[in-house]
Amino acid sequence: MSAHKTILVTGSTDGLGRRVVEELARPGMHILVHGRDTRRGAAVVHAVEQAGGTARFFEADFASLGDVHRLADAVHAECSHLDALVNNDRISKLGLAAAVKLNRM
Repeated sequence: MSAHKTILVTGSTDGLGRRVVEELARPGMHILVHGRDTRRGAAVVHAVEQAGGTARFFEADFASLGDVHRLADAVHAECSHLDALVNNDRISKLGLAAAVKLNRM
C-alpha cells in the first residue's frame, strides 16, 4: 500500500481486527479504529502511533442503530474519503447498514 491512506477497521480493538490494524500500522497510514471498549481502543491507537502511523478511536456498538449512524457521521466528519473499509465486526443487518452508509461517503 502506498503512503497517505485512510482505512477504517471495524471490530479492531481485539482479536483478528486488532491484528489487521497492527499489520497496517506504519508511517503514512491513518487508521480509524472502531470498537466498544474505550480502554482497548486507546491501546490500539497507541500501538499504531508507536509504529509511525496515526489513528483515532471511534466507540460504537453495532447492535445499536443509533451508534451505527453516529459512527458513520463521525467518520464522515473525520475524513473526506476512505481508501479501504475492513468490516471485521459481527455480521448483522446493523453492521451491513454501517458499511452501506460509510460506502456512500
